[in-house]
Amino acid sequence: MGDVHEIPFHGGRVDSVCKEFGMEPAKPLWHMDPLKVLREFIDEGSEALVIKARADLFDESWIGRNIDRNFVTEISQRVNVNPCGELGEYHTFAYNGPLFKIPIKIANFKKKRADNYWFLDITAFSTR
Repeated sequence: MGDVHEIPFHGGRVDSVCKEFGMEPAKPLWHMDPLKVLREFIDEGSEALVIKARADLFDESWIGRNIDRNFVTEISQRVNVNPCGELGEYHTFAYNGPLFKIPIKIANFKKKRADNYWFLDITAFSTR
């Protein structure tokens, strides 16, 4: 799993789902420093962008932003925001990295707001 910390409203969901299927959960990121996780993600050559963010915490400019060193610097300065978005502050879409055979290129998108969230509505994509 990609969780860094137990998410309060999930209440051990990862463990219970794994137990239901007779599996032992693997939590390689468990209790790591979120900023270290982001830096290692970038350093290993992975690429992602923000596709959803809470409007009460972020403005529209955060939608579509790449997870890069500037992102890490800025997110680390935000109050009441987990740097990895562990409490649903933001969500990302990974489009390239060491595990990808073919990178994904977003060809067209629209930024939208619904309820208390900004979204990146991807309308077209391709492989590079």
